[in-house]
Amino acid sequence: MMFLRSRTYFITLVLYASLMGLVVERTVAGAASPPLAGDPSLRDLESRIPDFYDISGTVVDGTSELPPDFFDKLAAAESEDAFVQVLKSVPRPCRIAPNVVVALQGDSVTRRTVTDSQGKFKFPLLRRGVYEVSAEATSQSSLTGVRRLATGHTQIELNSHCNVELTLSADLIVIRGRIADIQGRPIAGAKVTAIQVLDDPSNMFYPQTYSSMSDTDGSYELQGIEPSNVWNILRYLVEPNPGQLGYVDIRVDVPGFVQSKENVPRVALVTEEWLCLARRFLAARAQMAKRAGKPMPREKEGLTFPSSQGNAISASDIMLERAGTGK
Repeated sequence: MMFLRSRTYFITLVLYASLMGLVVERTVAGAASPPLAGDPSLRDLESRIPDFYDISGTVVDGTSELPPDFFDKLAAAESEDAFVQVLKSVPRPCRIAPNVVVALQGDSVTRRTVTDSQGKFKFPLLRRGVYEVSAEATSQSSLTGVRRLATGHTQIELNSHCNVELTLSADLIVIRGRIADIQGRPIAGAKVTAIQVLDDPSNMFYPQTYSSMSDTDGSYELQGIEPSNVWNILRYLVEPNPGQLGYVDIRVDVPGFVQSKENVPRVALVTEEWLCLARRFLAARAQMAKRAGKPMPREKEGLTFPSSQGNAISASDIMLERAGTGK
């Protein structure tokens, strides 16, 4: 019985090792007998076979979608409490996302798969390590009618089987732009990083960063950036104060070029979609104030915001100088 168990275990290890590309050199001709438990050669083979695990999960779309009559109800609110109750009545979205492409990226592994009808996906037989799982899908805004990109990503330190819920959101901001030299020629392979601007220099938290690489035409795309809070945007519309909005500085790193301080753009994290939402809230509050005989809040004139469409901001070109030449 010991012989049969040892022989079966050995054959299983050999087949598994061969499947994963490991080379096992052992002669099985003649009267050679399989190794018994405790055989040093078996322990050596066992130690050479890495642990493999699966990453599986479900993709859901968590993008906020307001009911068609939402702003009519807000405008009809008779009091501040009623206004807040309408806000609280909006359900938290969590829709299954079928037929979505899911990407996995590790140190030496790149894979893609598609979610099934239940939004489920699986990446089998992965070695221990750190992986990033991401997905994206297009959706249409109920406020602007513009098609936008819903994205989601998570980082996993894999040392056992893992099941995750990947939530997509079109509320996150995408910043697109282009990197070029002083002559306007595109620069490929530049590392582009958006760095959160902290209002308080003594803030103990590290700023959020978002990175990407420029393409052959110099274009880049930074995804998954948290927008300014809609209530802060509303306050900014009425009483402008730069501290009410969120900002990022865009920095570029590429060998042979330098980015001058004057060419570090600071981008306000306000998109067409969030600006539209803030203005709808402002109009609803103005109607409520009018019925109560109170001063109606109004948007200040002359305010400027980044060029955007949907949830995507178009940043101005970033021009780099060649190191040591100023050209």
